[in-house]
Amino acid sequence: MGKATKHILIVGGYGHVGKLIARELLAKPNKGVRLAGRNREKAANTAAALGCESTVLDIAERETWAPAVVESDVIVMCIDTPDNSLAAHVLMKGKHYVDISASQAVIEGVETLDSLARSSGGSAIVSVGFAPGLTNLMVKSAVERMDHAETARIGVLLGLGDAHGEAAILWTLSNASDPKMPDRTPARIRFGNDRKASVAFPFPFSDQYAVRRTLGLSEAKTFLSLGHDFFTTLAFRGAPLLRDRPGAQRAIAGLLTRLRVGSDRAALAVEVLGRLDGQRASVTMTCEGRREAEITARVAAFVIGRLLVTAAAPGVHHIDEVVDANSVFDELAASDVAITVR
Repeated sequence: MGKATKHILIVGGYGHVGKLIARELLAKPNKGVRLAGRNREKAANTAAALGCESTVLDIAERETWAPAVVESDVIVMCIDTPDNSLAAHVLMKGKHYVDISASQAVIEGVETLDSLARSSGGSAIVSVGFAPGLTNLMVKSAVERMDHAETARIGVLLGLGDAHGEAAILWTLSNASDPKMPDRTPARIRFGNDRKASVAFPFPFSDQYAVRRTLGLSEAKTFLSLGHDFFTTLAFRGAPLLRDRPGAQRAIAGLLTRLRVGSDRAALAVEVLGRLDGQRASVTMTCEGRREAEITARVAAFVIGRLLVTAAAPGVHHIDEVVDANSVFDELAASDVAITVR
């Protein structure tokens, strides 16, 4: 007898990253994929193009949740939710929940459901993707190379020539002037084999908060570069002017989905400071790839695949608490994503 088909529901499945995750999963055997969202027609058309099923799930309409969730083994959240109600609904049913959000507020909301998940037998994996996700695993790998790790600096480079979804661009614009990041002093970070360091600004990716807790670091900071010093500086210096102008943000986001500047490079540079053999030491790791959303989809598909084979313990976990970093690195290496220790 063949293996039983596992059913995966992708909420926001007709969005940019949702479609890529679906494509990754459909390339593997014994996985039934359904795309979900509030727009029935978009979900159906996208699912038909991919060769899978679709359903309606509107986060604002609770009556749509149970019919979509009940037959699913894993629910993948590809949109930022206004609260943790849907995650609670999933975990209360004892199912697996995977969230690719980079928002600290969203992740904190899921974290509060740990007791509920433990009592119901459900599990949630957060910090899944490129940043957070791969960044968390790289910090973990660097920490394990030291006797005592103290601080981490995480650099994220997202090329403007990449195909970013409008929702992702809007999220980046709104967070570039986040008041929770009072220190806006830029850093210079060398990505990969670059001859010179790139300008990068503090950015509220959730990884910097998570690794302090999961890996016991006293400090961690994440910086974002857009791959070009001029455009990076322009974006971050101009972001405060757009904070209370959602119409202008939407217009810029719409323009950037059509007009791409530069390369589709996606790179990471992680530096962990601490002690090794009684001496001050540092470990640096870099990641070189292309098309950030595709890397996020591969990481998410890997985590989902592992969940279906070896279920995580009940509770809420960050990716570095349940997934072996080297296994993910090996998986990505097969698709020309190079991770190097320097």
